[in-house]
Amino acid sequence: MNLFQQLTVGSILALSATAFTQAAEIQLTVSNIQVVKGAIQIAIFNSEETYNNGQPAVTKSIDVTADKLDVSFPNLIDGEYAIKLLHDENNNGKLDTNLVGMPTEGYGFSNNGGRFGPASYADAHFAVVGDTPITINIR
Repeated sequence: MNLFQQLTVGSILALSATAFTQAAEIQLTVSNIQVVKGAIQIAIFNSEETYNNGQPAVTKSIDVTADKLDVSFPNLIDGEYAIKLLHDENNNGKLDTNLVGMPTEGYGFSNNGGRFGPASYADAHFAVVGDTPITINIR
């Protein structure tokens, strides 16, 4: 096999591998939205380290137009992910709290973790293989 043929075969194999690794998609449903205004800020993390350090692999902001929203995250690689989200009702870019530090805006985590505070990565992570539906209920 000459060099051109080797490069062509190698390129085809590399493109095929890329196509197979880019086949995953998270199909997120955000439900239990109490106030139909503002935006849902979504952060998707692909490791415990990035989750704990607040360094998301993917972020998206969607305007709140109903009490339930669907959003897709295509072109992901199969693997472990965790999601944090905030219902930023007043669009100030942060989670508002009361005087004792309790959230006054909605928030949520994958697996609906974090019943008494932020969910740990162990509680929030989930496997993504192909098209993966997940629902997060706003608290």
